[in-house]
Amino acid sequence: MKTRVKYFDTIRYLAAVWVFTVHFIAFVDSGLFVYLNRMPVGLIMYGISGKLCVAVFCVILGYFAYRKGRSAREGTLSYAAKRYLYFVIAGLVINVIYALLGRAGVIDRDIGGGQVLLSAVFLRDDILGRFWCMRPFLIGSVFCYMAGRRGFRPAEAALEIAVFILIGQPWVAICLYGVVLAMLMEQEAVGRALDRKWVQAVLVIIMFALIHRGESTLTYLLDGAFAVGLVLITEHNRLLRSALESRWLTAVNRSYMGVYLVHELVYITVGDRIIHGLLRIPFGPRFLLAYAVCLVLVAALAIPLDALISRCNNGYVSRLVDTVGNRLRT
Repeated sequence: MKTRVKYFDTIRYLAAVWVFTVHFIAFVDSGLFVYLNRMPVGLIMYGISGKLCVAVFCVILGYFAYRKGRSAREGTLSYAAKRYLYFVIAGLVINVIYALLGRAGVIDRDIGGGQVLLSAVFLRDDILGRFWCMRPFLIGSVFCYMAGRRGFRPAEAALEIAVFILIGQPWVAICLYGVVLAMLMEQEAVGRALDRKWVQAVLVIIMFALIHRGESTLTYLLDGAFAVGLVLITEHNRLLRSALESRWLTAVNRSYMGVYLVHELVYITVGDRIIHGLLRIPFGPRFLLAYAVCLVLVAALAIPLDALISRCNNGYVSRLVDTVGNRLRT
């Protein structure tokens, strides 16, 4: 299997868009969620939460970290440094944007340079609340990489997952679901079973039944199982995979991190002005207009934002870490 598969990026991109959607609805009026939870819509939508999308990020992140650990010659310390600095750069970029907009009066925030730097360095969520999951992403990716380097067996992966659950780190545990996902995808018997459409149908029913519940730590762990099932089905369903790998989606799908980082800024500025400024328009059309405009802006702004972060990380930080590592070895 190739290191990069297009549908993985699309799944993460759509998950980021849904995170934006959930946060946008909550920002405008959290009472609107009742329409998503009512039957028959609620039969599918109840449980499709922002946290479910974070679980998707965790599982796919863990999958790729494990696969990289299996094949890379890079040491764990070097990998950990690169992952940490990637999140630092992402935090620094979005924090600077928040600070500049606050100073310009676009948003009602007073953010100093020290807070911008410290928040990025320590991966804090005091500027961007959505940054809360970056620490689990970092820790989880490193442990998944180590699992790949050490050639973990299923029992070892299960034990590590159990340990992180017991010490109160469910999101790190969910990252380790990605290790389990990789192991399942390597099993020919699993692949043969999932090639059968009825098996896929049964798995879908089970997946939705698992997440059809209120939010809790157990729900988040089940969300991770949902994410594993989603990837397994996509891998073995030609129609779904083709749809997720369409050229329209692959043109933007790698900017999922940009969507995650910038979406709040868009709806608290542009979305707020439409919702509270165009009061002559009835609420329903106004809501849809605000959502559509914000979605387009988020998708557009995410591309250069993600490109900037990736350029800094791949173009400078990775080379710096490699250079320092080579010097230390010599």
